[in-house]
Amino acid sequence: KAPPINGRHEAVADVADRRAMSVDEIVDRLGRLAELGVTVSAVPSQGVRDIEGYLDFMRWVIEEIKPRVG
Repeated sequence: KAPPINGRHEAVADVADRRAMSVDEIVDRLGRLAELGVTVSAVPSQGVRDIEGYLDFMRWVIEEIKPRVG
């Protein structure tokens, strides 16, 4: 899958389209880290441009990912 950026390294899609990893991929990676003994981690913000985009991304993480790993 091609990255959602242009030649100037700028995001070119809306927040939902800029997510580089699916929920399942993120959950799997966090699960693997837990298996290795990691007790604290974070989901890197993917392509947010401003505070509203960041808050939207964090809501997505809380709604979609946290229930599956927490």
